[in-house]
Amino acid sequence: MGDKDKQSILIAEDNPNNLKVLSKALIKFGYHVRVAMDGKTAVDSAFTEIPDMVMLDIHMPEIDGYEVCTILKNDIRTKDIPVIFVSSLNEQFSKVKAFNSGGVDYLTKPIQMEETKARIEVHLALRQKIIELQEFNKIMLEREMRNIELKKEVNQLTSELGKEKPYPEIWERK
Repeated sequence: MGDKDKQSILIAEDNPNNLKVLSKALIKFGYHVRVAMDGKTAVDSAFTEIPDMVMLDIHMPEIDGYEVCTILKNDIRTKDIPVIFVSSLNEQFSKVKAFNSGGVDYLTKPIQMEETKARIEVHLALRQKIIELQEFNKIMLEREMRNIELKKEVNQLTSELGKEKPYPEIWERK
């Protein structure tokens, strides 16, 4: 990413006109945009430089949007990236399949840019909160592990002094 403050969005769309309209709008909204015109390129691009979000068309050459989403969701590096489907398919089956493959949202073409912007902002904000919670949980786990180590040390020192251990050794496997 060039500008570190910009969030990156990977757009996978095989229609050059749709790709141009969507990418121009997202750049105007302040996002760093990368594009792919087929599913294989989208997957390769996502694995090469992890985007903050992926926007997928369903019908693309080689690998369709459903498969792209499934591949991304099955990889540890990309499983938490929010994926928004953008498609002209409006029937319930397509939408349900998109959500079942791991998508977080579904926009029907022709898309409304202000609505699209609002949905992107919501999903990126949710993703940021999830990242913050994961970091907080990691810190709390590290602190808890340190507390256990300190309790073990106290128990060991107390035992060496011939006194009763103050902490139950519930953390040790028997």
